Amino acid sequence: ETGGLTSERSFRDYRLTAEYRWVGTGVGKRKGMAADAGILYHSQGEDFAWHGLWMRSFECNILEGRVGDFIIVSTRGSPVRYAAEVGGKAFVDECNVSNDFRRQDWENVEPQPTVPPERPSGEWNTLEIVCRGDTAEHYLNGVRVFSARRLTPCEGRLQIQSEGHPIEFRRIDIRRAESAVQPGGLDK
Repeated sequence: ETGGLTSERSFRDYRLTAEYRWVGTGVGKRKGMAADAGILYHSQGEDFAWHGLWMRSFECNILEGRVGDFIIVSTRGSPVRYAAEVGGKAFVDECNVSNDFRRQDWENVEPQPTVPPERPSGEWNTLEIVCRGDTAEHYLNGVRVFSARRLTPCEGRLQIQSEGHPIEFRRIDIRRAESAVQPGGLDK
């Protein structure tokens, strides 16, 4: 189903590590499309504020073939102003901004390879999100695939998102960023 789990507390300056794997194919309107989920961070405001589904947030997209892409999940004029700088270009309160944040359009396309490659369906992948101050970095299997700076806000709750594809998570770990080890170096 489409939905998610939301943390009870807020986080700032942390390293989130999660292992995930795809365990089936899409259902309903997502059938036949690239598998899609995500981890939303710095989530603030009301539950279900974005189209009745998620809180306003930044998203590390877990999209088959393009894991680590970045989305601002917000609406113009919301009480919480979301902003980020990606590749020297600033974005503010854009709802599902896709330009510059993704390697290609994701609607109705075949998955394109991510470097490093995401492991095949059924195999575990390690996703890391490192947030320090107003910066964020996304790592897939120990390799950085995205970075942004000048994030506003710099803290918030976490959401694990589902978008119509069976996905499993395990070993979800959150540590303070200043004491965290380098990507891929966590004891399993």
